[in-house]
Amino acid sequence: MRYLIILAIFTSLKTAGQPIILRGYIKNLKGDNLPFTSISFTNKFGGTVADENGAFEIVISQGDTLKFSNIGYRDTTISFTELKYISTIKLQQKVSILETVSVTNIDVTKFNKEKKVGIESKKTKNLFKSKPGFCVVVKMDNELHTIGIIKDIRIAVSKKQFNKPQIRLRIFSINKITGLPEDDLLVNNIVLTINKPHPLVNLEQYKIFFPTDGCFVGFEWLNDAEKVKSKYTEGLVEPILELTEEIKEIKTYARYLSNSWSAWKFSPISQKGPQNAIIQITFKHK
Repeated sequence: MRYLIILAIFTSLKTAGQPIILRGYIKNLKGDNLPFTSISFTNKFGGTVADENGAFEIVISQGDTLKFSNIGYRDTTISFTELKYISTIKLQQKVSILETVSVTNIDVTKFNKEKKVGIESKKTKNLFKSKPGFCVVVKMDNELHTIGIIKDIRIAVSKKQFNKPQIRLRIFSINKITGLPEDDLLVNNIVLTINKPHPLVNLEQYKIFFPTDGCFVGFEWLNDAEKVKSKYTEGLVEPILELTEEIKEIKTYARYLSNSWSAWKFSPISQKGPQNAIIQITFKHK
């Protein structure tokens, strides 16, 4: 069983009712830094993401409640009042679907066939940039209805990169009623560094289960290094994701931090959509 410890340090303490700055580090029970925890408000829009060292800073006010979320752990919500007096918060490990259908119990050496699913890369002028904590996923249909493992992922990102941004791989099951992303299919963070356009990233070492009814696959923006001085792009970070010119079916869904999922019914840039994110995977099967 794993636990998450949040050590919070309050600074700029002021009179009641005024905002305060909460700075802290997120660690596991062993004292190791736990990077990239999502921290969101439950009572209003907004939040932040801890950095690669588990450090975070956020301004909170009376009446605010924060939700702390990380892959492999149960979400925990803490009110402003509690945060003022509690410096250690524990999150209990949650059981993943991956653990109920373990790939380790399957002889993957017999998976000698491959199939590509998702949105195929094509030339496009539609680009999208977002904030840390914004997540975009594409529905990956399993038309074969056979169990498999994900071999690799190709994400169509623009060559117009100024640094080597990091992203977090996100994989979710499909809700059978709503069709929306539901449960995490990962139990640990998988952080990828984007160092070239349209990277093909091998994922075989992670033995990621590909369900018989498909799943959602995508990524979450993490880095906050590149600040753009424009009223249209301020606070947005790399990588720059490429979008399709036109589509027959909406397969792309997005959310910010722990907010609700929504379909991309129009282009975030031109609002002429709909458009899909260009993300494709290869899965291996018998």
